[in-house]
Parts: sequence; C-alpha cells; structure tokens
Amino acid sequence: MKKKKPIVLAVLLIFLLGIFPVIPLMAESITGPYYTKIARSDGSFSSVVGSYNTLSAAIAAMNNSSDPNMVVMSDSKLNGGVVAMKDGIAVSRPVSATMYLYAAGTSTGDTYIPSSHTLFYYSTTSETRVKIGISGYIGEANLSEVMLIPRAHVRGQSYYYVDGDNDIMHRICVIDSSNTVNYYTYTYLRAPSFMVQGVHYYSLDGKTFYTDPQLKRPVGTVKHYYNMLPVRSKTNYTAAELNFYMTRFDHGCGKMAGKGQAFIDAQNKYGVNAAILMSIAFLESAYGRSNFAVHRNNLFGISAYDINPNNATHFDSVEACIDYMGWRMMSQGYCDAKTDVRYSGANLGNKLQGFNVKYASDPYWGQKIAGLYYKIDRWHTEGYKTGYKDLDTYQLGVSNQTDYVYYNPAVSSNWMYRLARPTGSLSISYYNYPTGIPVIILDSSNSNFYKIQSDMPINDSGVTSCYDHSYNWNTDVGYVAKSSINILAPSAPIVMPVDKAALNAAIAEAAKIDQTKYSPESVATLTAANAAAVAVRDNASATQVQVDKATADLNAAIQNLVWIADKTALNAIINTASAVDKTKYTDESVARLDSAYAAAVAVRDTQYPSQSDVDAATANLQSAYDSLALYVAVASVAMEKDTLTITEGLMPVQLRAAVVPENASVKGLIWSSSDPSVATVSETGELLPLKNGTTTITVKSADSRVSISDECTVTIELRVPSSTTYHFDTPASIVSKVPQNTNVADFLNHVVLPEGTTAQVHQSRSQVSDGPVATGMVLKVYKGIILQGSYDISVRGDINGDGITTISDLVSIRAHLLGTQDMTGIKKLSGDMNNDGNVTISDLVSVRAFLLGL
Repeated sequence: MKKKKPIVLAVLLIFLLGIFPVIPLMAESITGPYYTKIARSDGSFSSVVGSYNTLSAAIAAMNNSSDPNMVVMSDSKLNGGVVAMKDGIAVSRPVSATMYLYAAGTSTGDTYIPSSHTLFYYSTTSETRVKIGISGYIGEANLSEVMLIPRAHVRGQSYYYVDGDNDIMHRICVIDSSNTVNYYTYTYLRAPSFMVQGVHYYSLDGKTFYTDPQLKRPVGTVKHYYNMLPVRSKTNYTAAELNFYMTRFDHGCGKMAGKGQAFIDAQNKYGVNAAILMSIAFLESAYGRSNFAVHRNNLFGISAYDINPNNATHFDSVEACIDYMGWRMMSQGYCDAKTDVRYSGANLGNKLQGFNVKYASDPYWGQKIAGLYYKIDRWHTEGYKTGYKDLDTYQLGVSNQTDYVYYNPAVSSNWMYRLARPTGSLSISYYNYPTGIPVIILDSSNSNFYKIQSDMPINDSGVTSCYDHSYNWNTDVGYVAKSSINILAPSAPIVMPVDKAALNAAIAEAAKIDQTKYSPESVATLTAANAAAVAVRDNASATQVQVDKATADLNAAIQNLVWIADKTALNAIINTASAVDKTKYTDESVARLDSAYAAAVAVRDTQYPSQSDVDAATANLQSAYDSLALYVAVASVAMEKDTLTITEGLMPVQLRAAVVPENASVKGLIWSSSDPSVATVSETGELLPLKNGTTTITVKSADSRVSISDECTVTIELRVPSSTTYHFDTPASIVSKVPQNTNVADFLNHVVLPEGTTAQVHQSRSQVSDGPVATGMVLKVYKGIILQGSYDISVRGDINGDGITTISDLVSIRAHLLGTQDMTGIKKLSGDMNNDGNVTISDLVSVRAFLLGL
C-alpha cells in the first residue's frame, strides 16, 4: 500500500486514519471443543487423540506430547480446522486485500501484509491470536486471518539459496486461495563464505541465516549495507553512469531511460540517495514499463493503494514524478521523524524497521529494492573488484534504544527528533519502538556523542521541519549519545580472495596415482579433470566458484577411479573347484560349493569388480571347498520287529529302525503303510491303528543315491472294544469323552469291535437305536446272542443324563463345588471338562462358556 502525505498535519491525521485505520475489524474468536490429532505426511490427520473444553488445555496436551506432528483442531475454525501446532507455517488469509500485524496484546496494527505469504509460526496465544514472524517482524496476527499448516503438510516455504554467480537468491513462496504453491525469486546480496550452493537457508530478517525452517541451526549473519543505508546519503555514481546502467537492459527501461539526471537532482535538492530512488522506480514501475509509468508518468505507484490501485497519480512528466517522490514522499514523508506516523527509520528496511513498515504491504519490498541497488553497484564494478563504488562509503550505526537526536553534542541542548516512531498526535510524542534504526556516522571524535546525518532538515535554531526548506548536507546534522548506537563493521569483501589450496592439493594427489592400476575409462575422466584443474590453477583471473568447481570435479574423478582388481587367487580356486568329483561328497556340501562357484564366476566375469568383491568371492568359494564332506552310503535299514500284533486297543505305537552304518551321510528315514485304512504311520514312525486288519509298514532310507528298506507286518486283532475318538477303560468298563449331542448311530460307527461281535446301546433294560447318547447309557457287546461285555457311557458335560449340556448340568457342578451334592463315577467323568481328573471351578467356567456360545 502506498500513501502520500498532505501538508497540513490535521489533514494528514484524517487521511492516515482513513487509509491505515488504527482500530481494526473485530477478530473472529474460535470456540471449543478442541481436539488433538496427528498430522500425516499424506495431508490427512489421525483420529482424535484427545478432546478438551478449553484451548489452553488442548495446547498443554499438545506441548506435552512427544510427537512433533501433534496439532490442535476446532470445528469452528476455517482453513482446515488447525488452530495450534507444534511445528509448521502460517499463511496470510486476510478477509480484504491486506491484514494487520500487531504487537502482543495490542489492537493497533503495527504493519500490514497481503494475502498468500508464508509466515514463521511460533504459537497460538489465544482464541483470537497467533504469534508469527515475517520480514524481521515478530508479533501477532488474527487467527481468523491465517491458515496454519502443520510441518507434515508443508509443501512450500520461502527460503534463500546461492546461485551460480555466488549471489544470495530469495525464493518467495506464496500459497493462493486454492492452496496452489507458487514461487518467485529475486537477487538479494552477494553470498558470504558460510553460504554455499545446493543448500536451502531460512531467515526471519534477511540477516541471520539458518539451515532449518524452524530457525534452530544458525550458520551466520550478513549485513545488507544497501538495505540499511539511510536515504540521507549520496551515491557515487553520476547521472551518466546511471543512464549507462539502464542501457544494459534489452527493454531499455521505458520511461526511465535517460532520466539519471532527474534522480541526481532529487538527491542534491531533497537529500534522497539517487541510486535508492532509481532502485525503487525499477521495482515499482517494472523498469519504467508499467501501465502507470507509460500512461501516467508514475514510476513509484504513488497513491496506488492496495484497495484501489487505479487511484495512482498522474504526473506531467517523469521528472516531475521523481521530484515529487524525493520531496513529498521521502523527505517530507517517510523521513519526517517528528510528526509522520510512517517514520520507522530513513532506510529501506523490512516490516520491523524502515520504509517497508508502512510504504508497501509486500513484506519484502525493502529487500527487493536493496537487491536492485546491490545489482547496480555490482555491475558497475564488473563483478570482480573487491570494493564496490557505493559499498561502505558511509560508516553506519544502529540504535540500540529509542533516544533523542540533539542539535549540539549535549543533552542540555535542544533535541530535534527521536529515533523512534512518532505517534502522529498534535503534541509531539513517540512510541518506544523500533530499535535498530540506522544512522550515518559523520564524526566520532566527541567522547560522548556521535555526529550523524540528520533524517530531517534543520534550521539555524535547531528546529526540524520537513516542510520549510530543502535538505542541506552540510548543516542538516545532529548528535546522538554513543551509548545508544552500535557501530556496524564494514561489509565483508564482496569477492573473497581466491583460495587455491584445495585445488593444488587435489592436483598433487592426482599426480601420485599409478594409472596402470585403474580402468582406462576412469583414467580418461581423471586425465580430463586434471587438465581442467591445472588450467584453472594457472589462470590468474579464475574466480573462487571456478576454483571450487575444478577442485570438486578433480576430487570426484579421483574418488571414482575404478580399480583393476587382482583375480589371481579367484581364478585359482575356481579352477580347483571345477575339478572336484562331486559324487564323492554329500549333496548338501556340494550344493554350497555350486552356489559359491556360481557367485565367484559372476565376479570373475565382471569387467571391473572391486578388490573387496573379488576377495569376498575368493574367500567364500575357498570356504565351500574346504567344507566339502565325504559321502558315506547307507548299507542297510533294520526295523526292531518284523511283525507286530495289536489286541488291547487302538493306541499309538512308536516303531523304530536303525541306519547302518552309524556315520552314513544321510540318516533320514521315510515311512509308509500299505493299507492306511487299517493303520497309518507318521514321518517319525509313530503307528496309529484304526481297525482290525493287516498292513505292511515299510521304512526306507532317505538317501536318494540308494534303494534300501525294511518291513514290518502289523496285525490288528482287537479282543476288546476300542476307539480313536472315545476313551475305553476296559478294567473299569467305562467309555468316556463322548461329545454331547452325539447320535447313537454315530457313536457306534466310531467304536471298533473284536471280530465277530456286535454292539448295542441300552438305557435301563431297553435298546436305544436313535437320539443322542446320554450319560448313564450302556454299550453292550455281543457275540451272537451271548453278551461279551458292558461299558457305562460318560458324555462330556451331560451330568443329568439327557445327552446334552444344559443349565441343569451347570447347577449340578455348582452344587458339587459348594458341597451340597456329591459327584462320583461317570457323573464325575462327565463333569470333568478339562480332563484333569477332578471337577473344579475351571469345569464350571467351561460349561458356562459353552452355554453362552463363547
């Protein structure tokens, strides 16, 4: 936003209150409930971690979390709902063209910025404010006018980098209303030695630089002389030199072309540096080619406010515009340290101090213009001289507190103005900020005061007024206490002396290399890099950038030399391994040898393997060769028994066989049954009889090189009933572990009987042919019509004898546990659900779980 200043103070105040209101619109307040969530790198959030009624409680929980991506969210907040976060950035989202930034706890806007800029985020201070930083300013913004982006979601942020010309470039990130990330870049300053190419740097104020976006790892500080230089200075360039500079552009600088004398005239008459004025015009008029410049002779966007750009002033000529800018806007406006609320120092500055605080909403307006001034000074010295024509012409100091500028070097003399921002009231008064206002030191011989170039014209009585007369370089001076000023050291040389030490060391290292030991291709690369390095070394005009590149290229060529490995030992062991008679060794050791051999051949056939790869392949194959195990064949396999007869039940039987000799290479056995319906055998030789009959169990050697086996004839001739499903206790005449709800037919199908016998289920004296088997029923075995034996049946969980497990059975177990009902015999077997031989609370729990379907 640009403003012009009426002459009459009362009119000025009304005008400024209309353009830059001191009472902002009421900030929207967020409300709870508040939620903590985790921001994810894919742009989403986790589910709610915690819910809180107050913002303070939610922020406390967030800060106590170890997760760096924790955020606080509220349903009432726009722009994604984030109202606080542990780490991230803010983006300006004003409801109008611009938004205010405030000192903490105040309601009067200090400065203002446009939409879409990224800001450093520090904290959320209340339901209406966040603490942010941009362009040197740290203060507060309305929460409703910013969008908070957690670090995990950040897709763009402003940063600085060093380009190929060793200039610092500022890459500004803007995120528009559709959340599209855009960048634009401008030249800022010559890079100091601590900044290198290929690194992103971050800075709040353009002075102190960090390598992390959280501003935790500082790497150094620069002094931007062109940004800090007060306009109450003179350029050393002539009008002809300024005109010559403008001819370097293909577009010819439009309406600015040939106007160097107008800038010099404004400097000489109004005390405003001509190079700074020209740099402002470059930016504001797009080098004299903007619509306002072409059609209104307006090079500075005068009166083109953010809310009404078309209000820009018409001037009769470009010279009239330059004169007006130097007189009314600069000397009588932004340099008026007594009555103009826009004064924050007479330099370009940033959003904390200088013209940029109130002249333009663009937070980097001052830095951009300072960069243009730097480019003028850099170009005129051809980019190679160690001292630029304007750089460090003046000794600068900056205020470390708000103090008065006196007419004479004594506090008893008249004070003329204060190094602070005026309040603009009719009775002259000041705010207690900002500090860091630059001054030009003219003389330091007085023990207590510096003589400085005054920011305001001064009459013979020591009265300052920007309206009485033009600026006089010789008499418009003042005095300020030395204790209130910090002297700035001269700028570091723009072009550092070229250091070729590392280059020479690399060339010396390359000379030591025995090129016969490396591949021809990598040696060719080294030869070319070395020749280029020697050429740079011998070039007296080589820049540091050229030297550094040649050094890096040569070191890379040395590092990337491809060693011609010694394959003698590898070839020897390959030849040895290839001659092995593999039939003499075990399959396992031969397989390991084959694998190591294939890997060794692959390394051997690689054109330029590393020596470490060759040595590893050699060692691996040698180890496999040394580990070859002689093969011992199986002579016989013998089972303990040739025949086996099973009569007493279908219980598993462990069969055993021996391999001869004991040191046979393969000791494994393979078991099989000729009739798996009679009996099966496991891979470990465990026989499981299933029914009456005969089967042959065969065991053979697992050695694939022989065919050796043995057999055992197994005969199953049961004399008593048995089952692989139920448990028969023949001495006790009980069959147990019968599942509840088992049908009689199914029950009988799972009972294996002696040959020539039949079986029936009886309850009391009657045969049961259908329905479930129940506890208390009896299995009767007949041979013909003669009863051979009876077995009481126990159904698991069926205590009351109805064949199923019901609540009645649960009650019976409970009564037994309470001692009110004794449980013995088959009822005890039925109640013993876990088969531990007793009825306990565990069985009660099992029955309850069964009834509940668990």
